Amino acid sequence: MEGDENKAEVMRAVVANLDIAGHNLGCPVVLIHHTRKMDKLAVHRQRTTSDVRGSNVLTSGSSVIILVEKQKSRVSWEAHFTVRCEDSWYQKFDTMCCVVDWREQTPPGEAMQLVDPDELSQDKGGRKPVKSDPEIDADVLSKVRESVVPISQNKLRKLVGGRKERVDAAIRRLLDAGSIHVPRNGKGFLAGPDPDRKPG
Repeated sequence: MEGDENKAEVMRAVVANLDIAGHNLGCPVVLIHHTRKMDKLAVHRQRTTSDVRGSNVLTSGSSVIILVEKQKSRVSWEAHFTVRCEDSWYQKFDTMCCVVDWREQTPPGEAMQLVDPDELSQDKGGRKPVKSDPEIDADVLSKVRESVVPISQNKLRKLVGGRKERVDAAIRRLLDAGSIHVPRNGKGFLAGPDPDRKPG
């Protein structure tokens, strides 16, 4: 099928034919497309569905949209890509990093892996292990105990490092467990159970 990708009527026909093919074959249809070239001012910002080349019929008619962007790798034998669920009619997934290892000795089944973005080290050595939830909990609790004044959520995120969602989840777990508490003025966190909280 030929036509101008910028014309909505042409792309509506493409999407309709893909829907028919998926329905007749009883399978999902994956359409691979690319974004427009970015100008110098916009090259550093995160791409969105509005950056997809051609008519927006392609994105508006999709059930799930996944954006893949190449990232810099600190090691010569790996290529890194972020995999982000930009839009979905279903449950979205967390942003992941796809690591492609192109060394000849790498077994085929291990040449491409999806990993947590926290695994990508800023050092030359490649990947670093991801902290488990108990390790993050212990790290957050240690930082709260070291502080003589209430410590803010933003400061905990910076001190602990990694993804802020995981640090926030650790804070919630420690609050629920009574290992830390919010002082009366409602600012920051202190170690130990809340003295004003009644047991039970």
